Amino acid sequence: MTKENKDIDDLGQQVKVVYEEDIPKMVKVLSNGVWLEQVPPLFIELLSSSKRRTIETIKYAPNIYFQLKQEFQIDKQIIKSTIRSFEHHNKIDEIITGAIPLIRRTDFTIEERNIDIEDYYKRNYIKHYANLIVDNIATTYYAFGNNHNMTYSEIFSSSEDSFYLTEEENNIINKLVNDKLRGKYKLKITSKDSDSILQLQKVK
Repeated sequence: MTKENKDIDDLGQQVKVVYEEDIPKMVKVLSNGVWLEQVPPLFIELLSSSKRRTIETIKYAPNIYFQLKQEFQIDKQIIKSTIRSFEHHNKIDEIITGAIPLIRRTDFTIEERNIDIEDYYKRNYIKHYANLIVDNIATTYYAFGNNHNMTYSEIFSSSEDSFYLTEEENNIINKLVNDKLRGKYKLKITSKDSDSILQLQKVK
């Protein structure tokens, strides 16, 4: 195997080797402008052999604490580092700091939930609005190529247009909502009446 092809295996595929010292740098990049809820299990597996690298990684993504092995979750240095990181990210209210191991809070007040949920709604809107713009741009290209008069700003704005939907189309949306809730979040809606308060149930 030549020097130029040292990263190519016998099948002609490129191979990348990841070491535990790479994880903090990788998580730092992944967490740039993003609140990471978890990282790939491979990262945790590699970190399990290095307390120092684990603490370094927690600075960027404190939620990985909840993925760590029990031995690390009860380690005082790791607990302190996790609490400091939650504080640094202004997320300290999301955990109960007096518990060992740390646990997530579930006792938010209505006021706290309302403040928090508005932020999450906005993030969801931005993410899915961007996806809609991308789909509309691609649709325009596949329909007309570059032979059209639409500007980016026009497609951006028109993506926000609302449409009159038939009953059949509303049923399609309802089915897509139910399928995504079940597939992505393992939830189903139990309150079918449109006038009822939304109620959900966990499903397997």
